[in-house]
Amino acid sequence: MLVGRLTVWTTRRRVRTGSYIISNVAVRGEEYRMGLMDGIKKTVDNVSDALSEAGHKTNAEAEHASRDVAGDAMTPGEKLGSVANEGKENLLGGVDRAKRDVRENT
Repeated sequence: MLVGRLTVWTTRRRVRTGSYIISNVAVRGEEYRMGLMDGIKKTVDNVSDALSEAGHKTNAEAEHASRDVAGDAMTPGEKLGSVANEGKENLLGGVDRAKRDVRENT
């Protein structure tokens, strides 16, 4: 139970009351706080995914560079494993990018 002068928003009308039991209604201050917390969580998740994406892309580039440097010294099996690893890292980086894109569009 909340006591005091409080503006409560319901789905139909605004109610001013001194004493009101709140159930299934939204209080503007609580909405603001939850919106702020959601924004902070979204930002932290975006930064985390951006760092993860950068790490995966860097690993993919390093794998490609190591294949360029080694050249013919690598066996066909090693080259195939290197190409697969590069593809895996690119895919994981793309997943992190997609998670950020979905989060931004929702």
